[in-house]
Amino acid sequence: MSRVKASKKITYVMRFEDNLKSDSTKLFKKFRLTFSDAINLFFYQSVKERKIPFRINKMNINEKTSNETTAYSVRLDPELKEEALELFNQLGLTLSSAVNVFLRQSIREQGIPFIVTMDNPFIAHDAHKDN
Repeated sequence: MSRVKASKKITYVMRFEDNLKSDSTKLFKKFRLTFSDAINLFFYQSVKERKIPFRINKMNINEKTSNETTAYSVRLDPELKEEALELFNQLGLTLSSAVNVFLRQSIREQGIPFIVTMDNPFIAHDAHKDN
C-alpha cells in the first residue's frame, strides 16, 4: 500500500465510553499520538492486513465497562475511513465497535496492540526516537 498522508481530513463522530476515551487518550499521548492519529493508525493497519491487526474474541467486541457514552469527533483520512468501513462491515463490525475494541486492547496492553513500522504514514517519523 503506497498511501501518503492526506492533507485534508474529515470529521467523523463516534460514540465512546467516557473512561475508555480518556484512558486511551492518556496512553496515546505517551506515544506522541493524538486520539485521532491513533484511530487512523488502527484503520491503516487493519486495511493493510485486511483484518483486525490483533487477536480479538467475542468478549472483546461485546465488552462494556460503562453505560456512559459520549459522542466525540475524530479527524480521519476520508479514503482510509471508507476502506476501513468496507472492511469492518465485512467483519460484522461498525466503525465505532471496531475502534472501541482497539481502544480496549490498547489499554489492556498499555501500548499499540500491533507492530508499528516506519512506512505507516500516520506515525511521525521521530515518534520512536529516544529523547
